[in-house]
Amino acid sequence: MSDRSLARIRFAVVLGFGLVLNTVWFCGGALVALAVVAACELSLGEALAVTGLVWFAAQTEGFACFHYPQDALTIGWGAALGLAALLATAVASLVRARIRASSLAVRAGRAGGAFAITFVSYEAALFAFSRTVAHGDGFAAAVVAEVLRTNVVAAAALGLATSLTLRAVATRRTVA
Repeated sequence: MSDRSLARIRFAVVLGFGLVLNTVWFCGGALVALAVVAACELSLGEALAVTGLVWFAAQTEGFACFHYPQDALTIGWGAALGLAALLATAVASLVRARIRASSLAVRAGRAGGAFAITFVSYEAALFAFSRTVAHGDGFAAAVVAEVLRTNVVAAAALGLATSLTLRAVATRRTVA
């Protein structure tokens, strides 16, 4: 299996698990988790593409299946979620090189730090939108705490599933 084929598999695995994650936590509730895992596994361009595709799927699901209101504020929040997720992906990607270049213990600590920085950047972008466009609507400490809990669990699940799948692919590549 060529390196290019392996890169395509990595992209497909992260995208596939990201889409599955979106069905568990709809409305893009786990976009920070996706941003961190995508940034750690893929190039910046690929990670942004995966994050954008999963965000688009979440919006499509919300408006088509859950009948989100089709008004300016709801569409604005959707766009804000997408932009915040892309910002979070870029932030996570900036930390990526340091995570990969360290021992396992240091890498785990840095991954946690990357998650924290990414989460703060995501929520800061949404806070800015909330204060400037939505006049404070939709942004509350209880909601931020729930989004944090969701993303911690989702990051662990997505990271583990992605890592195990990619390890299995690499093992098969070595055997073949």
